Amino acid sequence: MAMDTNNPTLPKIYVESSVISMLVATRPKNLISIARQLYTRAWWRKRDAFELFASKAVRDEIAVGDPRKAARRLVVLGVMTPLDIRGEPNRIASELMKTGILPAKAQIDAIHWATASFHRMDYLLTWNLKHLANAHNLHQIDLWADKQKYNVPAVITPEALLMSLYGP
Repeated sequence: MAMDTNNPTLPKIYVESSVISMLVATRPKNLISIARQLYTRAWWRKRDAFELFASKAVRDEIAVGDPRKAARRLVVLGVMTPLDIRGEPNRIASELMKTGILPAKAQIDAIHWATASFHRMDYLLTWNLKHLANAHNLHQIDLWADKQKYNVPAVITPEALLMSLYGP
């Protein structure tokens, strides 16, 4: 069963691991990553305007690597409501992977999408432009999800979310 949320008036956001990693990363070396980090931090300052959610899949991803950096990422995760990935989200992710829309190495991305869909999130927030925030993939996933009658969260970057809600 999909999770009931605490405040139905706030937009519900599934925060994918790339956003958490970008939020707490040390200053990136290239300009694009610096801009992404600035947008992520600007979004984070407005986080009270949203209900934030993440899953065990996010926790597992952000817990790896340098222990001090992982600890910082886990602190951020602590303000988010956990979502279950067992059962239906895993089944939906399996179905999505069988379509071939996402490559085999993107299984975790399918879990993120399926969890956001099953738990009826308004947004899936990500910096994963290769598999999740990818116009071609999203179009294909949306067509497939519509046929299956699944909820389709808006997959969006922190930059695009800020721009769409608050303007430039």
